[in-house]
Amino acid sequence: MYANQSSRGLLSSIAAVGALTLLAGCASSTAISQDDFIEAAADAGYRCTATAPNDERVTTITTCRNADDQETLFIVFDSSDEVQGGDLMFYQDGDEIVYGDDWIVVGDDKSDVDVLATIVNG
Repeated sequence: MYANQSSRGLLSSIAAVGALTLLAGCASSTAISQDDFIEAAADAGYRCTATAPNDERVTTITTCRNADDQETLFIVFDSSDEVQGGDLMFYQDGDEIVYGDDWIVVGDDKSDVDVLATIVNG
């Protein structure tokens, strides 16, 4: 998912911006550290690792895999201003996405995205 960032189309952009508009107020900014998130996700059955961000707007990226090896990302941005537009680097058609003030959780499986977003929200 992460390596295929450049293949975003117009529909992905429209869907992601629409989702941001609908969900932007649904969750708060993150107070969980990347290490605490990885530990909590492991307790929930996920294998997570820190991934080096390649964009200055991104503070941390955590890549998680479930038992079926499906990937979900937890991305923290430098500020809430960076989320809009920055989310398009990670969103692909059909992905599920949950937004916080300065973070997103995005992946193929809705239940994984929901579980990991709940961990972020504490």
